[in-house]
Amino acid sequence: VDESARVLTQGVITSGDAFVHWHSLVSLGDRAIAVWSGAVNGPYVLRYELLDRQLAVLAVGQPLMGAGDGDSTEPLATLGPQGDVAVLFDQRALPRVDVSFTRLSCRLGDFRVR
Repeated sequence: VDESARVLTQGVITSGDAFVHWHSLVSLGDRAIAVWSGAVNGPYVLRYELLDRQLAVLAVGQPLMGAGDGDSTEPLATLGPQGDVAVLFDQRALPRVDVSFTRLSCRLGDFRVR
């Protein structure tokens, strides 16, 4: 989507999951990172992909470590002050609704979970 809210390109940006819910997309300028909660015969887990401007996948469906065990749902990703991507999410295995946190950081053009 450009500054005038026109759709420039569209396509599937989640790979490797049969059931995808709760997604978040963060622009990094020349790239974007998509974070979602998806499942394949098991609990919902958080994954991320790095995409270019044409939505070509640069890093395929990586699991987001640090997201805990059990159903991890409702990710909300945002860009932090040091170029990191912060991810808030719900950990449904807990007895009450809790917000959990993890982050991705870019080092030498590659994302790492910290």
